[in-house]
Amino acid sequence: MITNSTFSANHATADGGTIYNSREATLLITNSTFSGNQAAADGGGIFNDPGATLTISNSTFSGNETASSSGGGHGGAVYNRGTLTTVNSTFSTNKALSAVPWRTPGH
Repeated sequence: MITNSTFSANHATADGGTIYNSREATLLITNSTFSGNQAAADGGGIFNDPGATLTISNSTFSGNETASSSGGGHGGAVYNRGTLTTVNSTFSTNKALSAVPWRTPGH
């Protein structure tokens, strides 16, 4: 569980600029801010792996981005391949080079 936290100006050389929520993991994020984070591949703020569960509540994602459009660049704020629930959260000015700032493949 992540509560009342701020993640700013983090960088990943692959997926998940701040967090990579791995297979079968469950993560609850509440009252937190993700701003100015970057992933070289997918998920500028968070990458949610297949089989993983992510719940985001009362949080803000702003100015997160992906850096590559070759073989990645999806999901400026969140790249979701698992189960994702959002409640009362704000997503603004996130940037993805290959797709929309929020992505769930196959949906």
